[in-house]
Amino acid sequence: MTTTKTIYLEIEVEIEGSYSAGRPGTFYRSNGDPGDPPEPAEFEIHSVKWQGVDISPMLDKENFDWFALEEEILEDIENREPDDYDDDERNYEED
Repeated sequence: MTTTKTIYLEIEVEIEGSYSAGRPGTFYRSNGDPGDPPEPAEFEIHSVKWQGVDISPMLDKENFDWFALEEEILEDIENREPDDYDDDERNYEED
């Protein structure tokens, strides 16, 4: 999955990562056994590209908030409109 975000000093980058939709939990299974807890949706960043070059290794690991960026992308994915998703390429198109 690929999305575009603006980071740092208004630099637009392409972010590649994997998205897992998660699933709701269950209290009990059909046989009466305890169910499973819910699994939240997740987005994991694999690379951050600027003008086609992977700049992930150059981002300051201590000061760059990877978690916040993943959460922002996850929120965008979960709030997207159906027309914003290209099923052929499995890419999320952000306006």
